[in-house]
Amino acid sequence: MKQFLRFYGAPIVIVLLGLIVAFMFMAPAPPKKVVIAGGAAGGAYAATVESYAKALREQNIEVELLSTAGSVDNLAKIKAKQADIAIVQTGLAADFGSEGVRSLGAVFYEPLWVFHRAAAPMDELQDIAGRRVAIGPEGSGVRALATLLLREAGVTPDKYTASPLAGQEAAIALKAGEIDVALVVSGPTTGWIADLVGDGNIALLSMREAHALARRHGYLDEVALYRGVMDLAAVLPKEDITLIAPAAQIVVRADLHPAIQSLLIEAAFREHAGGSLLADAGRFPTPELSDIAISDEAERYYKNGPSFLRRIFPYSVANFLERAWVLVIPLVTLIIPLVRAAPRSIAGASAARSMSGTMIYASWRRRVGRPRRRRIAPKSAPSWPIFRRRPARSRCQSAIPTISIACAPISASWRSCWTSWRRRKDTPGSDAAALLSRCRGLWACDAEAKARFGYRR
Repeated sequence: MKQFLRFYGAPIVIVLLGLIVAFMFMAPAPPKKVVIAGGAAGGAYAATVESYAKALREQNIEVELLSTAGSVDNLAKIKAKQADIAIVQTGLAADFGSEGVRSLGAVFYEPLWVFHRAAAPMDELQDIAGRRVAIGPEGSGVRALATLLLREAGVTPDKYTASPLAGQEAAIALKAGEIDVALVVSGPTTGWIADLVGDGNIALLSMREAHALARRHGYLDEVALYRGVMDLAAVLPKEDITLIAPAAQIVVRADLHPAIQSLLIEAAFREHAGGSLLADAGRFPTPELSDIAISDEAERYYKNGPSFLRRIFPYSVANFLERAWVLVIPLVTLIIPLVRAAPRSIAGASAARSMSGTMIYASWRRRVGRPRRRRIAPKSAPSWPIFRRRPARSRCQSAIPTISIACAPISASWRSCWTSWRRRKDTPGSDAAALLSRCRGLWACDAEAKARFGYRR
């Protein structure tokens, strides 16, 4: 453990400091609770936000739903930061502003229905002049749209009698004869819309100006309500109807976490991508009809789809990995050189310990090696250093290399002399006798060294 801390302690501390600094720059986690502004109970907005709330709750996100008066109220709550998410009709940003608000795209059509009593036929918007008209309360999205279209058609507010009724209340008043015309905005699946279409005393205006209006306003689109599409058995409607339609769009606070935005877009694709009575499959969600700036996360999603990590991992894991990528750079920068350096340090230390151990062992062998039997050199021993008497405690095997070095010349000398004598002994007049005597003396010294000290050449 000490060895591990000695070589890896400093790298571990450096890496931990790097992680702490990286966490300071790490993106914050998504919120655990969001507030969604829907609409009136039983309306299309309320049903839509219920499906979105379910998708968020599946990811352990707490959702609070608010009942509101409609699009204008929803937009106001987003701007005031009283809600995080809302459904808003396109076309309101020019009149009510969109500061601090971003759109995630349009999700379904909300056509403008112009119902009138069948006893008073209408062929175009200009026929509204002089009649009692329900255009919604002040500040509502339907009133803003109805006022705009009537003004462009040349029907100014002083040419008709405006009523603040909207939605189902306007439908009831139209059936009761309290109003002559009702301009309402809602989806085709709403119950009271189907009742009005199936009522023989009520007629639906087909807007021949729809194509022109769509060209003049980018947030509007021309849609067709085909014969029998609402009820094929009862053949409702009885003929094809052309409608002008804004769209319902998801709007969020500009600072809403991108992970929550991605979840909402995923839920919108699951809910609306299959098509509807007014839209082909794949038409929604779309950023094309939004009149509020699209968020950066929505732009990325529409361009590239779900992130790579989101395609592989569940929401919680993918979100953490996407936020933690900032940790990768300091970790790689610190760990690679430290890991590469640590083994070299350990290897160097091991080599140093091995060398030190070898030197210590050699010194011990020289000093405390196996003791030899004490021997006393004879008086006639040569005076060479290798034959001098030493204390018994200092004699050990370390003397063998010294003896070998000293005796090697002796052995070489007498062998050289012997070879020379054998070559010269038969030569007349040579000093063979003297050479032989010298050779025998050297051989005797070599033999005595072998006998006394165990020398082996």
